[in-house]
Amino acid sequence: MVITSENTLSDTIKFVRDFLRSNITDPIKLSRPVKEKFVMTSYPNRKTIYPLITVRGRIEGSTKLGQQSEQQLTNIVIEVRIWSRNEKEKNDLFGEVSNKMLKNQHPTATANTSTNVQLFDFGINFANDLDEFGEDAVKSKISEFRYIFIM
Repeated sequence: MVITSENTLSDTIKFVRDFLRSNITDPIKLSRPVKEKFVMTSYPNRKTIYPLITVRGRIEGSTKLGQQSEQQLTNIVIEVRIWSRNEKEKNDLFGEVSNKMLKNQHPTATANTSTNVQLFDFGINFANDLDEFGEDAVKSKISEFRYIFIM
């Protein structure tokens, strides 16, 4: 995959979604219906089977790379939200997601690392619990990861 300046945000969201689909273990893989996805780019509008992971994003501005440069240093924020059945599952999935994303930066010669697709300076902005109330309520952790992309 190549991140382009024409589709920077959507390309980055798809890159992270596809990376997580390939590298995060679905705890209910054997019982998940065939048409259901474990990692997706929006919350589904139909009945949902947990756990699931949603990936969204935004651009938080850019800075010129010099007085007469046409290139921009663009700040991309990726929101990864984990929806789960219990606290342990939520925290285990978050740990797996953050560790895999952290380790997916190098080497540049390896296909589909973030550096290889021109996403630089990976970092975590935050990770917060957003649990719903009640004993059987959905447990949720929202986290933001950041990259820099040169356009």
